[in-house]
Amino acid sequence: MKAGTYVRTNYAPGKGAGASVAACFLVKFVDPGTRWIHLDMAGPSVIRSDTEEVREGAGGAGIITIVKFLERQ
Repeated sequence: MKAGTYVRTNYAPGKGAGASVAACFLVKFVDPGTRWIHLDMAGPSVIRSDTEEVREGAGGAGIITIVKFLERQ
């Protein structure tokens, strides 16, 4: 992967170890010595049904907080 950021929708309700499996897959695309992290935002922030404000599915709760934190580092 050449891009600095890659987003892949991979939300499967009821499946276990998704974050661990994803991290094991993603590490194959990271150059040795590169500092990286896989943040699984889907599972802990699932929206069960559409509302006026949000759509059903992975909500990405907390992502704005994480981005703001990283911008200050």
